[in-house]
Amino acid sequence: MSEEKVDLRSIPTAADLFAFAPIIEEQCSKQNIAFMECKTKCEHPKECLSQAHAVQDCVMDTFTLVKEKCPVEFSAFTKCLDVHNTRLEDCRKTQKKFMACWNKKPEAEEKKE
Repeated sequence: MSEEKVDLRSIPTAADLFAFAPIIEEQCSKQNIAFMECKTKCEHPKECLSQAHAVQDCVMDTFTLVKEKCPVEFSAFTKCLDVHNTRLEDCRKTQKKFMACWNKKPEAEEKKE
């Protein structure tokens, strides 16, 4: 077994996960459903490892995508959540800016419409 070094900066914090939870729900719903169905059917947790890894991979891929697409807005939102102990009501402005960035279509798609 090879030892893989993990860059701790690439692991989502609690504030990160809180900030992009709605996006995880949107992007990773199929993987989450498959995992939950497996857990319901199978008695032993090892039987669902492949589904668990699929969820983890999807979350990490989504995290990377969020940081690439909206780095400034995501950082501002997560910093606000950190400062305000994840009280979303105190971070609505930064949340709105982040979600607007996330939902913005690429220019190529906008021109097609």
